[in-house]
Amino acid sequence: MNKTKLQFITLLAKVGLEDKAEKSLVAEMKKLIPTLPEMEANTAKLRASKKQYQELSNQMTEEKKQLEKDIVGLRQSINRLNIASNVVVQVLQINKQIEGKQERIKALDSTQMALSMRGKAEQMDILADCFNTYRMKVAVECGQVVETAKPMVNALNKEAIKKAISTIDAEISGQVRLYNSTAQSLGVSKIKHNNVHLYIPNDSPFMYSRIG
Repeated sequence: MNKTKLQFITLLAKVGLEDKAEKSLVAEMKKLIPTLPEMEANTAKLRASKKQYQELSNQMTEEKKQLEKDIVGLRQSINRLNIASNVVVQVLQINKQIEGKQERIKALDSTQMALSMRGKAEQMDILADCFNTYRMKVAVECGQVVETAKPMVNALNKEAIKKAISTIDAEISGQVRLYNSTAQSLGVSKIKHNNVHLYIPNDSPFMYSRIG
């Protein structure tokens, strides 16, 4: 038995007898999930990518709204032109401004589409890492945590152990829900990318390994 597991089992023996031991239980359990930091890093990368592309898209959307507002204003200004003045020249100048703004809107539409495609490709790659790390590493380690704890469960520590597991479960399952919702929003839920299925039907790593 390695040192980390031994420390964990020793702590379990104290839970219920020492308040300090109970408060340390979550931290000790996480030590038995060594790939959790890798999962958290993947999650942070996914969030950063989503934020970056969303902010860029929002900026372009706002610019398009302003351009469309400007176009409306320019068209209205034609109706206010002084007939006594050189109307034709002024109308041509205004129309030229309108055409320039319309071209800018088209360019923004094209850029947004390209960004959307690039963001989707990037996030699919990140999602593959996210799902793979969770499915092949974190979920397996969570099951091992429970199996390590089970022989030490007693009336004094049972509730504390279940509470600690619930705390970690909520933390991890929240990340898995983010993965699933992102895959769904990208329209790639349940497909296979980089040899990884981009979907987890059950977001709880402790669903099949629980303290009774």
